Amino acid sequence: MAELRAKFRANFRNDTGIFEDNTAYFSTELENLINTSFKKSWSVDTQINWDQEVVIPSGMDQQEYLDLVSQLYHSEVLTIHICSRLIHEVPDFQAKQFLCTQLADEARHAQAYSKYIDKIGKRTPIDPAMKKLYAKALKWNGSYIALIVAINVVLETESLQQQRKRIETLPCPIFREINQNVIRDESRHAAFGSIYLKDKLSDLPLVERQKILKWIGGLWKGWENANRGRYQTEAAAFLRTSQNELTQRHKNQMNRFKKIGLIKAEVKYASTF
Repeated sequence: MAELRAKFRANFRNDTGIFEDNTAYFSTELENLINTSFKKSWSVDTQINWDQEVVIPSGMDQQEYLDLVSQLYHSEVLTIHICSRLIHEVPDFQAKQFLCTQLADEARHAQAYSKYIDKIGKRTPIDPAMKKLYAKALKWNGSYIALIVAINVVLETESLQQQRKRIETLPCPIFREINQNVIRDESRHAAFGSIYLKDKLSDLPLVERQKILKWIGGLWKGWENANRGRYQTEAAAFLRTSQNELTQRHKNQMNRFKKIGLIKAEVKYASTF
């Protein structure tokens, strides 16, 4: 598979000229991640046992549960839009390859959540705060690097936190199976952000890194707003994200930014994020 993709890259460059310079970048680590993505692809229809009964948490209103799952669906659909844009904007062919696998993953997640929703009732509208958050991301007109930081570093790692909580606490076996498959995919998406950005951020000028970090800080405020005030019933209390949790996650994100090179050790960024 890897040899066929390498041959395709060479032929495509020679035949079109469109990607004249974008095959120079190559990461063995990223190539392994792409291969894993192909091998670990799963089917919504055959790898989830849809014959099981839906189990709504005791005491939780059905509409509140529907809203929980519906927001996951909307999040996947909006991420598809961002991945589609990134495929066009990212200059390196190998990164485009991975993003194509991620787009397929996100579409599969949306399909799974939609099918699950249909077993319960009618999908609810997107949460206004979430809609505002993704609209802000899509309006970004700077470097593609910022979008990868937003999606593959910040939102994917946050999603992993939420998915683990759902797997550990929610009783429905169908929902658990969906989320167990989703979390494996999202782990790869987060890994892509780490691998690719470490290479791309190393030579990015300080002013560009500051601009990206300030914009990401605005998205983080939007993420906090999207989490604030949700799941207010006592039965859904275990799904809430407290301010203390958000504060700790903010610190964790800062550490990730240092590891990928968005924040340099010798520079203070406290006022930008």
